[in-house]
Amino acid sequence: MEDKEIIRLIKEGDEQALNYMYIYNLPSIKNYIRTNSGSDMEAEDVFQEAIYVFWRNVIQDKFVLTENSKISTYLTQICHNLWNKELRKKARFTNEEYIDPIDDTEIIIEEEKVLTKRQQVVVDCILKMGESCKNILHLFYIDRVSLAKIAENMGLKNEDVAKTKRYKCFLRLEECVRQNYKY
Repeated sequence: MEDKEIIRLIKEGDEQALNYMYIYNLPSIKNYIRTNSGSDMEAEDVFQEAIYVFWRNVIQDKFVLTENSKISTYLTQICHNLWNKELRKKARFTNEEYIDPIDDTEIIIEEEKVLTKRQQVVVDCILKMGESCKNILHLFYIDRVSLAKIAENMGLKNEDVAKTKRYKCFLRLEECVRQNYKY
């Protein structure tokens, strides 16, 4: 599939383009992340986030395909940036000492109010979702069930179908939260 065709399909909402990008780009990203202190699961998460960034940029016309550019190069660069950011986070967590929280009651109370509003918006959005999406998001993010096990439990064809479904459900949840929560 050519890059122009991928862009066209994404703008039309056709998921065939995303599936194609998974098949042809994920192996090289997995290899890169494995050789840079990561796991396959981390590579899939980074790639999923990169696909979302790419998809959003295409939809919002922020990605412009030129004669000298390629989608695979763009995706690879996004993945490299995301993985390097993740490695910096890991390094900070392993090198930082524990710092006691600030003992300022007013700040804590205000933060809890904001957090409560955010949580309520997320809960409301989840409640609006279909049972299938509720189940897959709960199993994956709360119960930490593998995508292979989710596919098996929910009667899905395979792990890739579960991954795609999780991604779509997450996008719906994210969109709902964005529409319903104003800072």
